[in-house]
Amino acid sequence: MTQRELALYLGVSVRTVAYWEAGTHPVPLTAARSLARLLRRPLPRIVAAAGLATPRLPHPQTWRAEDLGAVVAGLRRSAGWSAAGLGRRLGMSRWTVRRWESGTTRPSLSACRRMENVFQLPGGSLTRLCGRATVSETTDIQGPLDAADGARTGAGRWRGEDPREGDGAAGRRSA
Repeated sequence: MTQRELALYLGVSVRTVAYWEAGTHPVPLTAARSLARLLRRPLPRIVAAAGLATPRLPHPQTWRAEDLGAVVAGLRRSAGWSAAGLGRRLGMSRWTVRRWESGTTRPSLSACRRMENVFQLPGGSLTRLCGRATVSETTDIQGPLDAADGARTGAGRWRGEDPREGDGAAGRRSA
């Protein structure tokens, strides 16, 4: 295979392939994965030949819910993808992926299932981390609860009954 053919297959320039062969530029992990597919060789063999080290991730059973962002970032990096690349595979934006990784937001259950498919993880390895919010988290999100009837309190909010019902005074305009 010529440098030109390889460059066309990988979507890089011939000069980039020449740099990789000369050893002046490192081969990206994504290119190593594509090379392994093209050459029909195991990835560890290609990675060793390129002088790369694959990022090691802990076993999925040791992952904790509070480490979800780091797990997603580690999976993405070990696959050699950018946040935009992972977002494209999941049907999300790169900003959404970045928010998951930073811990600002959490992926939905369906997004976790899609990540399990994309990363070829055992079923339930990510979905158990993305589970439903706990009771304390829901009260923080919704606001304080009235102990008597379980309804939300606050100005303009319902307390278990609709203000438009009743004697009708709330729904009437003064003339």
